[in-house]
Amino acid sequence: AYYGQGTGSIWLDDVGCVGTESRLWDCVNNGIGVHNCLHSEDASVQCSGAVCVTGQIRVQNGSTSFNGRVEVCYNGVWGTVCHYLFNNVDASVACRQLGYSAGGIVAP
Repeated sequence: AYYGQGTGSIWLDDVGCVGTESRLWDCVNNGIGVHNCLHSEDASVQCSGAVCVTGQIRVQNGSTSFNGRVEVCYNGVWGTVCHYLFNNVDASVACRQLGYSAGGIVAP
């Protein structure tokens, strides 16, 4: 657990990817929730060469992972979103796309 131990459920153990899978779920494993390990054995990664997919969004330069400047990917290139007419409804959609359930608000 190089980047720290997690808490709660351990979903994957004995993961054996071939290398062509696009998701860890697709790799051979013991079955969802079937494990014999502790959080002290949580896997860690260090990624490079991130590729974005058209329509994907992210937030950058915020104080946490759930706030910051909104960026959208188009044809493999990240770009920003202008704030003109961007409102709390738009912020809520962005937050949902990022995997957050609570409504978003436009930062000042």
